[in-house]
Amino acid sequence: SSGINAEYGGSKEIPDWRNLTYSVTPSLLAWIGVLLHSPLGYIPVTVGLLTAGVIDIAWAGYPPWFKLLRSMLTIGALSSIFLLFYVKYKAEKTLGVSKSIEGLKEKYDNWKNDSKDNKE
Repeated sequence: SSGINAEYGGSKEIPDWRNLTYSVTPSLLAWIGVLLHSPLGYIPVTVGLLTAGVIDIAWAGYPPWFKLLRSMLTIGALSSIFLLFYVKYKAEKTLGVSKSIEGLKEKYDNWKNDSKDNKE
């Protein structure tokens, strides 16, 4: 038949451990990236996006328009991560952003210590 198979979300593949594992892996890598401090957090996010993009493009079951769309979205997402890394690196070198971040951390620590003192 030529309709969408609603039982499996439109996919012609029957869910198995490989498909189900692949479907959650990019999200798990993104969470790891969120929990790590930058720039170390960019690594799992970049690896997850790149791997998911390559697998989706190489997958035989997807139509050509989807593969083109997936390619453009993957390139756009990876470009934004590299641009963010570049801008952040340049800003820290030229604007002293790391010093202002340290100043904010110091103010937060002082505030936290003051609130502990007030509770006692």
